[in-house]
Amino acid sequence: MNDAADTVSAFLSALSNRFSAAGIESPRLHAELLLSDALRCPRLELPLNAAVSLDAKSRDRVLSQAGRVCAHEPIQYVLGHTSFMGYRIRTDSRALIPRPETEVLVETALNTDALWAIESPLLADVGTGTGCIAIAICLMRPSARAIAGEASADAGAIGGENARAHGVDPRVQIRPSDLLLEVSEPLDAIVSNPPYVRSGDLAGLSATVREFEPAPALDAGPDGLDVIRRLIPQARDRLKPGGWLFLEIGETQAAAVRSELQAGGFAEIEVLLDLAGRDRIVRTRTPVSDTEQRN
Repeated sequence: MNDAADTVSAFLSALSNRFSAAGIESPRLHAELLLSDALRCPRLELPLNAAVSLDAKSRDRVLSQAGRVCAHEPIQYVLGHTSFMGYRIRTDSRALIPRPETEVLVETALNTDALWAIESPLLADVGTGTGCIAIAICLMRPSARAIAGEASADAGAIGGENARAHGVDPRVQIRPSDLLLEVSEPLDAIVSNPPYVRSGDLAGLSATVREFEPAPALDAGPDGLDVIRRLIPQARDRLKPGGWLFLEIGETQAAAVRSELQAGGFAEIEVLLDLAGRDRIVRTRTPVSDTEQRN
């Protein structure tokens, strides 16, 4: 790219062409995200800055970032942040990138009125990664407390950084834990976006996912249910009577997950759709009473 193309308008055109030639999906959007970040302005305000010239430092930074985008590194890692439920979440290769499907998971928990009738509910976010789930819930529900468990020390570290940045530490407690093995407290709810990709499908994922995001946060064995199968009995053991379990699942896994939950003693199993109309979220709870358990 020619360094003479130093206005925002020229940079947008040149970057879009470069990204398109590199096979980047949505090349214009990627160019806009880099420039809006460099200018610290909302993306929709870029046209108001079309004639602005980037200084040398910003120009060099954008060109360096553009090289990473052309190598198919996720834009969220290149920028070092993403938006989740309207909150700025730090992102890098230590943890899975928060996605819109997981916002539906959080919204499902937030819209479960019976949970928020509890005075100070204690939740567990299993496999917290960036901490986005626990952080968003605690920011939007000030009565909530969350144990954010994470088996990966690297992912736990970025989760802690995000919790401190949003001022919810220590209400969000980042804790080393293999699923719920290191959580002994009785819980009012569990929210989790566990790994659910089948091992055989990993090779078919896009390069941005396959080559950059942490495989342990994706790979869940031959049928994609290895982690969920381990989590269900642990969740059943730690949830209070009537406690809620919210899970993000693969779009073809609803029937299998329902069967596992029924075998594990859960009640009121609902499967909810994501924004694309695909099975994505499971909401269920433990029986409130022995009678409900028998039924």
